[in-house]
Amino acid sequence: MPGARQSARLAALSVLGLGAALATASVTAAGVFGTRNPETALRYAPYDATAKAKLAERLVLGPLATGGLPSAAAQEQARDLAHAALRRDPTEVTALAALALIESVNQRNDRAATMLERSEKLSRRDLQAQLWLLERSVERGDVPGALRHYDIAMRTSRDSREKLMSVLMSASEDPAIAAELTRILRAAPDWRAEFLTKVAWEAPSAVTLNQVAARNLNAGDPQERQLLSRALSRMAAMGRPDLAWQSFTRAGGSAARVQDPNFCSDTPLPPFGWQYTDNAALRPEPCQRVPGTEATVLLMPAAPDAAGDAATQLLHLGGGQFRLQALTGGITAAGSTGPSVTVRCAVGNAELLRYRLPAAPEEGRRIEVDFAVPATCGFQWLSIQAVPGEPGEAGAAAPWISDVKIAPIAPAAAKP
Repeated sequence: MPGARQSARLAALSVLGLGAALATASVTAAGVFGTRNPETALRYAPYDATAKAKLAERLVLGPLATGGLPSAAAQEQARDLAHAALRRDPTEVTALAALALIESVNQRNDRAATMLERSEKLSRRDLQAQLWLLERSVERGDVPGALRHYDIAMRTSRDSREKLMSVLMSASEDPAIAAELTRILRAAPDWRAEFLTKVAWEAPSAVTLNQVAARNLNAGDPQERQLLSRALSRMAAMGRPDLAWQSFTRAGGSAARVQDPNFCSDTPLPPFGWQYTDNAALRPEPCQRVPGTEATVLLMPAAPDAAGDAATQLLHLGGGQFRLQALTGGITAAGSTGPSVTVRCAVGNAELLRYRLPAAPEEGRRIEVDFAVPATCGFQWLSIQAVPGEPGEAGAAAPWISDVKIAPIAPAAAKP
C-alpha cells in the first residue's frame, strides 16, 4: 500500500477519480455521440458487432456523461448487446469497454480492470480504457503504470491532450513523477513538443520548470533553446534564480561571470546572456563595429527621451568585492549622452552599483569601477541603461560599450 506521501503524490496524477474515469470526460462522450447512429446501423445490419457495441456503450455512457447513472434496465440491455457483439467479434474493444463501464458503475473495479486489461491487449486506441487503467494505477500506487497510460492516451487521442497535459504538468512538481516523465519524454512521443511548450509557458512552479522543461529541452535545437530561455527567465522571475542557474549549467552554459562580453553571441541563452529591450526608443544595436576597435560593441541609442534598461543579464557572482571593467566610447565630454551601468540583487532588488559612464572618445577608452556584493545576494542583474541627455553634434558617434568583464578583487595582503 502506498504511504501518505506517496498517496498525495499519486492523487496529483488522478484525472477523474476511479469510479468516474470511464464515464466522465466530454472528450469521450462527444466521440460516442458523434459516431454513426448505432440504432440505424442495426436496422440495416442486425448482426453488426460494432453497432451493438456502440449502442451498449451509449446506453451506459449517456447518463454518466450528464451526471446521472444508467438505470438497471439500461445496464441489462447494454450488457446483452455487449455480449452479443463479443460473440460476433471477440476483438470488439468497445463492447469490453461497455461491460467495464457497467462493472465500474457498480463498484466492481477488479472485474472492470480485468475487462479493460483484456481490451488493452486487443487495442490501445480506446481512450476510455486508458483513462480507467490510469486511475487504477493511481489507486494502486503505481507511478510508472499511471504515466504509461498517460502516454498511450495522449498518443491515441489528440482531443484528450489539453486536459491530460494540465494534470500531468501540475503533478510533475513531484521529483519521482518528474523522473519517470523524463524517461517517457526521452522516447520522443508525438506529444513531447506540445507538452514541453505548455510547461515552459504555463507551469506555475519553478521546480516544475527545472525538473521537466529545462531537463528535457534540447539547447542545441533553436526552437527548443527559445523555450529553455523562457523557462529560465520564468524561474528567475519566480524568485528562484538558483534553479535557473542549475538548469543553465546542466544545458551546457558557461560559468563565466559575464556571458557574451562583446554582445555578439549567436547562441544566447537569456537570462544568463544579454536580453535586449523591446522598447524601440531604448533598443540598442548589438554586434556592431566602430572605427579603431577590433571587438564588436553594443551601440546605444543617443540621447533617448527616457531612461530604461537597454540590455540586461543575470549574473551569479556570490558575495565579495568585485571590479567591473569595460571598453566604452562615443560619449561626449560632459557625459550628457553616456549610458549607465547598474548591478542589483536578483532577489530583493537592492542596488549594488550605479555608474554613469564617463566621457570617452569615439575610438574608446577603458573604464573600471569597484562594488561589493553581500553574501546574502547570490544572484544579480547587470543592466546597461540608456539615459536621457542632450544630443551630441550632428554626425557624432553614438555611445557604445564592449568587453564587459567582472572579476573578484583579491583582498589586500596583511602587513607583517
